This record gives sequence, structure tokens and C-alpha cells, in this order.
Amino acid sequence: MSSNVTSVNESDLIDRCMTILKHDGVLAVPTDTIYGLAALVSSEKAVRRIYEIKGRLFTKPLAISVGNVEDLFTWSKPTLSSKQLSDGNLLPGPVTLMFERQLALPSYFNPNVNNVAIRIPNHQMMIELARRLDEPIALTSANISNGPSSVSIDEFQSLWSQVDLVIDGGVLASNDRRGSTIVDLCEKGYFHIQRQGINCERIIMSLSKLESLANETILEIFDYLRPIDIIRAFELLNERFQILIIQRSYHVNLSMNLSLNDFNEYCSIILPNYCSSIHSIYLSNSETCGCMSLFFQRFPHVEAIFPNLRTMIFIDPNDNDYSQIIKIKQLTTVHLKFSQVYEQKIHLAALFDNPNLQTCILSYDDLLPIQKFRSNSSLKRLVLDNFYINDFHLLFYLYPSLEHLAINRLLVNFHGYLPPFNGPVRTLHTLKLNCAYTVQFDYIMYLLSFLPNLVRFTLIAIGMDFFNAEQWIQILSSLEQLRSLVFDLKAVPEMFDNKLASSFLTPYWHRWRIAVDYSEDNRKYHLFTIPYHRISFISTIYSVSTIEAPPHTFDSVTHLYLKMNTPVQMCSNRKYPNVYALQIYQNTIITVDYTNLFSRLCTMIDTNKLVHLELFVSLPPSIFLALLKSTPCLRYFKTDYEILMILTDNLQNDDICSELHNKLNKLVIRQGVLPLADKDRFAQIFSNLKYLQIHLYTVYELRLLLWTFMKIMFQLQTLHVRLIGTDASIDSLQWQGVINNISYEIAKRHIQIWK
Repeated sequence: MSSNVTSVNESDLIDRCMTILKHDGVLAVPTDTIYGLAALVSSEKAVRRIYEIKGRLFTKPLAISVGNVEDLFTWSKPTLSSKQLSDGNLLPGPVTLMFERQLALPSYFNPNVNNVAIRIPNHQMMIELARRLDEPIALTSANISNGPSSVSIDEFQSLWSQVDLVIDGGVLASNDRRGSTIVDLCEKGYFHIQRQGINCERIIMSLSKLESLANETILEIFDYLRPIDIIRAFELLNERFQILIIQRSYHVNLSMNLSLNDFNEYCSIILPNYCSSIHSIYLSNSETCGCMSLFFQRFPHVEAIFPNLRTMIFIDPNDNDYSQIIKIKQLTTVHLKFSQVYEQKIHLAALFDNPNLQTCILSYDDLLPIQKFRSNSSLKRLVLDNFYINDFHLLFYLYPSLEHLAINRLLVNFHGYLPPFNGPVRTLHTLKLNCAYTVQFDYIMYLLSFLPNLVRFTLIAIGMDFFNAEQWIQILSSLEQLRSLVFDLKAVPEMFDNKLASSFLTPYWHRWRIAVDYSEDNRKYHLFTIPYHRISFISTIYSVSTIEAPPHTFDSVTHLYLKMNTPVQMCSNRKYPNVYALQIYQNTIITVDYTNLFSRLCTMIDTNKLVHLELFVSLPPSIFLALLKSTPCLRYFKTDYEILMILTDNLQNDDICSELHNKLNKLVIRQGVLPLADKDRFAQIFSNLKYLQIHLYTVYELRLLLWTFMKIMFQLQTLHVRLIGTDASIDSLQWQGVINNISYEIAKRHIQIWK
């Protein structure tokens, strides 16, 4: 780490920054959006240095940052009142306002430019620094001009040596490289809006005057912003904006990367004031502990408060939450996800008593028998996690209007049989099945024979009997309306047989375009239709492509699962250009040489896009470091504690630990217990985390670790701890509440904290 890098938590930081700035210095600073370069406007030398550091054209103006709303009137001529600026949640915030400049600004600052862009970043250090200085700070993004903006200091490391002090504020919470919204309010009653792009070039969203903009155009502008950004930036501009804001349909996500303070702001400002505009709400007790209970406390009569609410997503509701959910009869779409559905007193059938229900998505960790369902004549779309193929005839009886059905894990009840249907099911046009290995080809053929109007069919299955091309042709030819076919089939034959792949090269299959892989080390066939339509793909690094997939086959894949197998032959230049979530795991017990993994990985995916990484192989630290350095957008990491120790040289590799510190805001330890001896070092490395999931043995260990975490990991919003020891006292303990703006819940051996 460079000697001119310091933490944002340094005790005398403000005094040190003031000294540097007053001696013509330049700082690299965190803000509420992206990292910036800062200098005093009153220092011509320092302002010029900013241009030289960035390689920025001197004709491009800089913005200024101040500490108080009143300062805007000193350095500019606002067209809004002080009350509108401060009471409207405009400032401080992720907004840059442009007004006509005052003569008080020096002539060398943005020469020949009549306006000035002013910010008050919603960042405590920047506000305090500006207030102590009592003069404007020149501010621009910390990057080479026209390069990508930065949300961590590591991303502009090439500039460290050229600035006097780099202030490390961790990975910025915004995780948004577009920077602040620029609103030009120079002329009263009119506005221009700009938004900084991913490559740091300004995208002009509208340069027309307010009167010439159609309402549809303004609403398109709103599509780029979160609900809270829209309301903060535009609510008080004029009456027309207020009307448009009210008329807009809002989809509010209260589930992830949300502090309890943010949640309270949504519940006290956004939701009550714009209740008629709320069309969907996403709530999760998983990421935001107890938020459903808090939500229903604030809004006990959802139907009366949100008359246009039609969609709600609920992740891990408890018994009391579910009793509130089933009272909301206006919903047309409900998504329910349960981690432990059988441990709760939840009567799922009551959900189907909603007469307006059209779409129901149920995610759960166990099998739901048909007795858990209740008839509903309006239901058109149903998604289930686990279901018996033996009960399909009853499912169509309960939901006679069903048009779309997806089963994420289709099973066979060996105690029963496949009963006959009452007749053809003519309403169903979309069927997606992910079959367990016990589901046989004949069962699927039998089911399809009762679905004459099927238009789209997706099948994920395992078994050699699914590779019978002739039998497939026989049943698919009878589905006269079939337009879309998606296959993802796997099998392990006794020996390699290229005739199997060739059987899908007959003229009939040209319509669907089939590709076949064969992995020699485990003798596995993988047949799939191209272009590949699913977002997830399981691949082996080493495989033989029996029928080559053309370019752009895997453009839809965003989640890639790589199996590390015995080296046989490198798959020919297969690319997954849009992957942002990657899982790497070892598929065999044979030791694999990872020396060339990184270079091969770079030929398969664009590591610059990687946000989510799950690693369950013991990579050498040098390979892991190379991977980390190639992933500027990485935010989520999941692994086992034993593997983490290998990857980081027992948390002692400073380069790797620095990368993890600067990048991650979410860490999940799947297996392994965090030792007490590692707690201080662990907390320091991951002090920027917002979300952490770990394992401990006992409540005693939790108490010791919790004190350390709360003292060092000040950005932590959500903590999940699973106890795997034998502390009997916790088994019967179950309570929840809110103390000092921290929501907590202890249920059996699972502790959750959200602040």
C-alpha cells in the first residue's frame, strides 16, 4: 500500500486535508457516488494539477463542492429558494445542480463558462471538510479522462503517485459508476438533465426546455433513476413534475443493500407520500432482518394504503408475516420464498383464496404435496420448486386457466402411478421442467400427449433415454403449435458413440439447432439447443465439442458454473461474454493443475463484468490475486473458510487482503467455523462489508466476535450467524425486536442482525 494512502477514519484527517489543500495540494476523496479528485478553487496551481493528472482538456469545466445550502448563493445564482433546496431532499445527495455563476468565483476557474455545477455530496467527511474550509472545493471524478470512474481506490491506483493524499473510504455504497445526476436549473421554469455514463462520458438525456419535453420523454428519463433519486431531485421543481412523479408506477425494492435508516426513509417519505403510485414491493427477511414485521407495523392495512399495488415478493416470511400476506386480496402476482417452510405454521392453501391471483411463484426447500394447494380459477402462471409428476392431473384440475407452468425440480412418487387426465389441457402454452434423475423419458412423453396447444417447451433432464432422437421427433411432431424448444440434457453413456450426436443432425433438427458436448474424463454427454436460452450454464473447462456451437451461442448466460476436471482437451474458444456471476468447483477427486486457469478463464469470460464469485477450489494465492485484480466490479464472494485460508495465506497476504478489503461488500462463508484467534484480523480485512454470513460454535463465541465486528465493521448492515456447536440454551430461544436502530432476530441456531 502506498505511503500517501490513509483511511477515512483517521482521527486528524480533516486537519491533514486542510493543510494539504491550502498548500496547493490535490486529494483523492470518497463521495456518496464515486471517488473524486479535489483541490481548492482558490488555488490556480492545484486546479491546473487536476487537469494534468486526469489528462483532461482545459476547456472542460469542473464542478465545485460546498458544505451548506447557503453556500450556493455565494458562488452561484440559484433559481430555487433555500427552503426548496434543503427541504426537498435535493442537497446533500447524489445530485449536481447547475446555476449561473457569481463573480466571487476566480476568473481562471472554468474561464468563459457562465454557469457553475455545485454539489453537496452526502458524505460526512466531504461535508465537514467543506464547512471547515469555508470555501469551494473543485471536484471531478478520480480517473483518466474518458476512462471508467472508480468506486474503490484500487481502481485508480495509477494516479496515486500524482496526488498528495488518497483517502480510502472502502468500496462505495452506491456501487454505481454513473456518478451524480446533473440538473441544469439556470433558467427558472426550465431544466436540462445529464447523467454520467459508465465510461465517464456525459449522456445528454434531454437538452430541450421543459415546455418542449413530452411527458413520455420525462418518464423515460425517470427510468434511469431509483424512486428515491427521482423524488429527491425533481419533486420541488414545479407542479408539472410533481404530477408526473405521482402518476409514475414505482417498483420499490426493500430487500438488499439497504440500511435500517434507508428503510425507515422509504417507509416515512416515499411509500406514504406516493402510495397510489406503488405497483410492486419486494421485502426480504433474509437480507434485511425482520423488515416484513416492520413493514406491516407501519402499514397494517396494505389494501387501503396502496390501492394500485399488484405485485409483492416475500423472502422468508415468518408465521405472523404470512398471516398478513394472505389478507392482501388485491395482488395479481405473488412470489413467496421459504427457507424452512415445514418449521413454520404456514397454511399455504390460504394463498390461493385470493380471487385476483394470476401469477404465483413458490420457492421452498422441500416438497409441497398437492394437498397444500387450493383451487383458483383465475390463476394463469404457476412456478413451483418441487412437485410430483404423478399429481399433474390434479394440478390442471385445480387451475383450469393455467397458461404457464414451471417446475424447478420434477420428481416421481414411486408409491403411485401416472393417472389418466380427464382430457387434453388446452389452456397451457408454456411448460418448463427441470427433472430429477428418477424422471424417465416415457413419463415426459405421456405428459406431452395431453398438451396439444403447447407453444414453448423447456426441458432439463438426465438419462440416456432422453437422447433418442427418433422418439423425440414422434412426440414433437404431434405438437403442431410448438414454436420454441429448449433442451438441456445430460447423460453418462457406457462408451463414446458419435452416432448419438449425429442422430440430432437430421433435417428435422435443423429447425431447433442442437449442439452436443462430450466430456471424456467423466464420459458425460451434454446436449442443448442453440442459441442457449437459459441464464445459467454448467461447463467443464476440458471437453470435446462433438457438434460445435457457433459464436454468440452463450450470450444469454449470466451465471456460469465451471467444473474443474482432469485435463483432456481444451474446449475450442467458447465464450460467455455477459457472465457476471461465476462459480468454480472441483468435479473430481483428482488433483487439478490450476496454473493455466486464469489465462483460460480470461478467454471464456470478460472478467471486468464479474460481480459475483463463488470459489470452492484451492487456487494458489498468485492465481487468486491475478483473478481479483482483473475484476474491478467484484462485490460478492462465497467460499469455505478452509479455502479462504489457502487463498490468503492464512489472512497474511497483504496484496490479496487489500483487494478483498477494497472490493467486497458481501461475503458468505459456506462451510467452516471462524476461529476466535482470527477475529481481529478478519474484521480488519473485511471492515467494508455490508453483508456477512459465517459459522460459529456457541453463543459465547458470538458475544466475543460481535463486539469486535460492531467496533471495526462499521458499515455492516446485515449479519447472519449459524451456530453449529452444542449450546443447548439457544435451542429454545426465539425473539426479535429493534434496539438503537438495530433489528435483531434469534431463532433456534440462527442469529440475524440488521442495522
